[in-house]
Amino acid sequence: MKVRKEVEELDPYVPGRSKEEIAQEFGVKKEDIIKLGSNENPWGPSPKVKEAIEKELANINRYPESDLEELKKEFARYSNVKPEQIIVGGDGADELIDTLAKTFIEPGDEFIVPLPSYMYYEFLFKPYGAIPNYAKWNLETNTLDLDSVLNAINEKTKMLFLCTPNNPTGALISQDELRAILDKTNKSKGGVCDAVVVIDEAYFEYSLTTNVNLLEEYDNIFILRTMSKVMGLAGMRIGYGISSKVIIEFMNMIKPVFSLTKLSYVAALNTIKDTEYI
Repeated sequence: MKVRKEVEELDPYVPGRSKEEIAQEFGVKKEDIIKLGSNENPWGPSPKVKEAIEKELANINRYPESDLEELKKEFARYSNVKPEQIIVGGDGADELIDTLAKTFIEPGDEFIVPLPSYMYYEFLFKPYGAIPNYAKWNLETNTLDLDSVLNAINEKTKMLFLCTPNNPTGALISQDELRAILDKTNKSKGGVCDAVVVIDEAYFEYSLTTNVNLLEEYDNIFILRTMSKVMGLAGMRIGYGISSKVIIEFMNMIKPVFSLTKLSYVAALNTIKDTEYI
């Protein structure tokens, strides 16, 4: 049996561990552990969400929603975009990162990640033959090293991952910096390549800043969001993306049809309808 080279050479990704695992390893009570490593909302979703999940248990013998139209409309309302600009993922935002790779990456393509940042981008892209090209954050000033990003962009660049607020530093990327990057990755703007710029807004609710408005100026943006953080649904694994209609249509061609379960669908729908609770 021969395993693909890209998989054989991959370093395993180590996620945050549960309280139960830590308690067992160190022989302490679960109640004495404060878990901070995965940035979960300790209070969880609203009572309305929990009630909706309990009610939906009676229907789990049926397949879940496939078109997710009502949920897309609610995400669009929340994000101030059109429903056709929304795509929903059932393994959190990670499914959408994987779908981006399936849609755009060919072996030998490069993707840029400023370090330190969320390392799962690399873990999901390497198996498709993509080559990481690292830029950097300036840790002394807690700002993006814009020159390092611009210098990393070349004709082989197919995608960039820009996390703002950045995980783990919390730093923001300004829209002037984003425009400089977007211009260089868009040939219609005089850039050296046509690449998708993924703006990871997993933590945007904490900063009260979003870059959705840039979608009106650029067609090569994909904004990545999750319901695992402030929304309190980490265990339900729900993410969504915002982009141009064209990018969304291509991604939907290969995304799993039933990626949301019955329970995750009603959890997401009732959470986004009850954001006042958050």
